[in-house]
Amino acid sequence: MDKAYIVFDKLRKGKGFWNYFISRRWGHVFMVMDKGAQSIVIETLSCGVYVELVNQRSQELIHEFIFKLDGTAVIEATVPEAKYIKGFRPKGLITCVSLVKSILQVRDLSITPHGLFKSLKRSGCKVIFERGKNDGKNVSYRGVKR
Repeated sequence: MDKAYIVFDKLRKGKGFWNYFISRRWGHVFMVMDKGAQSIVIETLSCGVYVELVNQRSQELIHEFIFKLDGTAVIEATVPEAKYIKGFRPKGLITCVSLVKSILQVRDLSITPHGLFKSLKRSGCKVIFERGKNDGKNVSYRGVKR
């Protein structure tokens, strides 16, 4: 089983219909899979699915997302082995949330990034970063204060 980091981000500028249904603080979610000295970034964009192999350790990449891109939260999860499940399981629209749920084999009704965050937190995944609700500048990540 691989380790993955689920990165929650603020709403990016764009004119998608979904902007009316999600909050600015919890606007997007994507995944960074840990592969030792390399990382795989998996992200759903309005134009399709984006997958990139990055020659950088996942912890360094996560640090960049948090401090340079002003990320909202990061959860550490394990990606289960792919397995065949009998019967039809609808995947829903291909959104950033449905892609992460499909890879992690999460079965719940969350359709927004904030709903997915709460669901993963309830299921026991480790929250390694969450930006303060009141003070966005005073954040800590593994003991490092900015």
